Amino acid sequence: MVSVDTTADPTGETAATGGDLLLSDVVALPALAGARVVPPRAKLDRRVRAVALADPDAPAEEDALLLTAGAPPDPLPDGCVAVVCRTAPSAAVGVPVLVLPAGA
Repeated sequence: MVSVDTTADPTGETAATGGDLLLSDVVALPALAGARVVPPRAKLDRRVRAVALADPDAPAEEDALLLTAGAPPDPLPDGCVAVVCRTAPSAAVGVPVLVLPAGA
């Protein structure tokens, strides 16, 4: 588990404490600079407590940020709170999606 003190949150969202991250904290990471949030006004106040790869054989993780090389899978695994991907979904998936820019 990642443990980061995020008490000074420049986005104006409620800052996470106690080792938890908010999705807004993840979006602010330099590695995700230029990522597009889909839908554009998605709420980023969900807690992220795990990172999981898009793998149908992987166990479900609660409050997971799902990483996928293509578009988000359908259906999303249980416990998924957001997705980081290279290809935007063709339809709403029910959670915020961070679409990486080309070359990221």
